[in-house]
Amino acid sequence: MLKQKSLATFSEAYRTLYYALRNMPTLQKARKSGLLSEHFNSRIMLAVTEVNGCNLCSYGHTTLALESGMNQTEISQLLGGEMDDTPEHEQAAILFAQHVADQRGAVSEKAWEHLT
Repeated sequence: MLKQKSLATFSEAYRTLYYALRNMPTLQKARKSGLLSEHFNSRIMLAVTEVNGCNLCSYGHTTLALESGMNQTEISQLLGGEMDDTPEHEQAAILFAQHVADQRGAVSEKAWEHLT
């Protein structure tokens, strides 16, 4: 049986919400410029959901991914921790997002340097 991660603490949830709202304009700008497509955004969210093990998040992000036109095979792969159908140029960002989720927001300097 898979061990599910514990739920976020109140301070972790608050910090996540704070940064999500604070960075919304940057995210919207990236989407409008084409830097972050709907599918790329969905891939990140699904991969992070896999790390967090949240069933509600899985349902929500799967629904959004399907509505954006992603296929079920790729969605299932991402939720299973695989990236076989993920474009190679997106994989580093997705792995970084998984690292951030796994470390509960604490990003190592080495991981950041590797991404940039």
